[in-house]
Amino acid sequence: HLTDMIAPGFLIGQAVGRWGNFMNRELKGPVISNLNWLPNFIKDRMDFALGTNTVNQTVEPIYHHPVFLYESLWNIVGLIIILVLRRKKLFKLGDITALYLIWYGVGRIPNEILRIIESNLSGEPLAVGGLSVSILTSIGLIVAGVLMMVLKRKFIPSTNSYYNDQGKEAILFDLDGTL
Repeated sequence: HLTDMIAPGFLIGQAVGRWGNFMNRELKGPVISNLNWLPNFIKDRMDFALGTNTVNQTVEPIYHHPVFLYESLWNIVGLIIILVLRRKKLFKLGDITALYLIWYGVGRIPNEILRIIESNLSGEPLAVGGLSVSILTSIGLIVAGVLMMVLKRKFIPSTNSYYNDQGKEAILFDLDGTL
């Protein structure tokens, strides 16, 4: 139950944390010809014509995919989906945690591929069997989430309660201790 309550918070933290990548001008994808669909404050920071430390003011801009934004938006969408669906009798205990693992893993793979393409590497220094460790980690998260959902349903009897049935009984009291 505790991890089901915390998992949406991880999505919030990861969505906000990606904006730190934006401020540091990191986590960019391959070159893209047009970013006019973005607000200027993002578009200008995605111009790397003069390198990673200076915003371009004088030469033809070289824009890169805003991978930080893609991942941030992916996490916000996942948060909204989890918050909406957890109010319905769909999730049993542990399902929200499993869904978080699957959602995050699925979202990381295309972003990592874009990042790897940008760095002109056929892989990364940290690679196993030609796949980057970050993509393997994402695959591991997806597998762990699916296994959690499947094995929990198979080996834990139906006494496993729904997420939204938890915490219905409570004792309310005032600050002076009266019930």
